[in-house]
Amino acid sequence: MDTGDDRQDKNKQEPFFGYSSEDRELLISMLKEYSSRLIYISEEMENNQKIENSVELTFLILTALFFVFGVISGTIDNIIDWLSEEAKTLGGWGSLASIVSFLIPVIVYIFRWLGNLYSRIRQLKNKGRGIALRLERLVRTTSQVEEHFEKNLARKIELDFILADAESALDEYRKISRQSQSLMTNVLAFFIKRYR
Repeated sequence: MDTGDDRQDKNKQEPFFGYSSEDRELLISMLKEYSSRLIYISEEMENNQKIENSVELTFLILTALFFVFGVISGTIDNIIDWLSEEAKTLGGWGSLASIVSFLIPVIVYIFRWLGNLYSRIRQLKNKGRGIALRLERLVRTTSQVEEHFEKNLARKIELDFILADAESALDEYRKISRQSQSLMTNVLAFFIKRYR
């Protein structure tokens, strides 16, 4: 009479239609590895997109507030008058030059930082796309193997859970990669592609 341990030893030694325990363990480890990689990439993409959106929103709000406040109170005219008076007292446009020499590098730095952030998101999307394709194929193959060859109920349930985790990672990646980008990101992308 066969005991459960004898059957497990038989499954490990004899492949069932070309599907052995080593094959099963390899499929499980690959599913787990690719799922965890895709989850990591999805989280990184989401974090980078949140940072990018918050910086863009802050920049746009501050710019809008500056101009609205300037129009309402005539501050822009006052600033220009003040700068021209300062320029007269300093014997030239020294004050304006110092302000411009400070603002230009700051603005260039902000746009460069956003450009690097956009490039990082694009690299993550490309890397994630490759991993997602591999994981989709692996999920398809493992589903077929589980359906046709796996007879043990506990092993079948374990594979179901691992497949559900892999499909969840794929869904999360697809959702995050489909999120629309803001206007500023699209403008930056245009200039990055154009001038590279």
